[in-house]
Amino acid sequence: MGLGLIHAREGLHIFGRALRCRFRGPERFEGNARQVCRAVIERCWNDEQHHFMTSAGNYPVFYARDFGMCVDSLLALGMHDRVRTTLQYALNRYAAHGRFRLAINHKGVPFDFPDVYAPDGLAFLLHSLAALGDESLVHQYAAFLNQELRRFKELVIDPTTGLVRDGYFSSMRDYAIRNSSCYDNVMAFAIQQRATQLGLENPLPWNYPDLIKRHFWNGTNFVDDRSPDAVMTGDANVIPFWFNVFPEPEAATLWASVQQRLIEGGFEDPFPLRYEQGRNSMRKMFWLDTLTDSWELDTVWMHLGNLFLQVLARYDEALARHYLERHQALIEREHCYPEVLTKTGALHKSLFFSSDTSMLWAANWLALSIALQGE
Repeated sequence: MGLGLIHAREGLHIFGRALRCRFRGPERFEGNARQVCRAVIERCWNDEQHHFMTSAGNYPVFYARDFGMCVDSLLALGMHDRVRTTLQYALNRYAAHGRFRLAINHKGVPFDFPDVYAPDGLAFLLHSLAALGDESLVHQYAAFLNQELRRFKELVIDPTTGLVRDGYFSSMRDYAIRNSSCYDNVMAFAIQQRATQLGLENPLPWNYPDLIKRHFWNGTNFVDDRSPDAVMTGDANVIPFWFNVFPEPEAATLWASVQQRLIEGGFEDPFPLRYEQGRNSMRKMFWLDTLTDSWELDTVWMHLGNLFLQVLARYDEALARHYLERHQALIEREHCYPEVLTKTGALHKSLFFSSDTSMLWAANWLALSIALQGE
């Protein structure tokens, strides 16, 4: 695993923005929380290439992961045509280069960042296609998608167990070095389910609900990975429910325990949701983490917070509204939709990095706000 020219350019862009933010401050938006979110979503639309970018700041490119997290909300907000155009653009670029990668740069070249395979990228791409429900688009790229499904199995899955192999894969928490993480195994489940839903080849015959519960559930919550000293993390305890790994009423029973543990552990303090309770000195991280002042340890990530709120709203709507209002106060205080916050609730920054303020994730907050609080 290394970093090439394309990664250097992306890194320099992020560093250059950090310098500009230090002198001019980050981009802000006028209005109340909903107005801010609508403005942010519009800023994330690339009108030249006709696709959604992950942000207008640090990440003015397409990321399959981030788009897939937002696709249901974008559709709920009436953006069907833009969703389809984005997926058409992405699939065209991937197929032209003969391989799926997590992101596509401003020149239309796919890349992974860091330069390691991301199992969740394919999972969220298939989820986006399933959410859109455009059979013609799936049919057009079926051969390519089937190729990538076979490649996923070859690269990611241990054929003796059906679990994700040990070793470093990129993920939502892309700088964390984990061994067969709970998050990545949920992605195997998601790929299995979405492949069947889309009428594609399904190379994954394993019972993932059983495997995930057997290997990661400790009786009260899910643990991060298969390491002997694995701890509780935010992503490991949200993503199984977001992707509906377990049927009801089992899911409700498991979530009740997880919700209690997340709140007791302070994962939702000061805002939903933190990856970990504190900075674990034993946690292995990719070396770039030092340049961001450990942005993926005890920090608050808004995209994970959104997924948490979407799950919570199924089981405790009143509490979901409470946290939604806390996010609303944050958005209106900062006049933006932030990427990552410190454990005290300030915009996270380091010498080389400054939190984005224009994340496409704003669509998730906006759609949930409308769903729970009305127009």
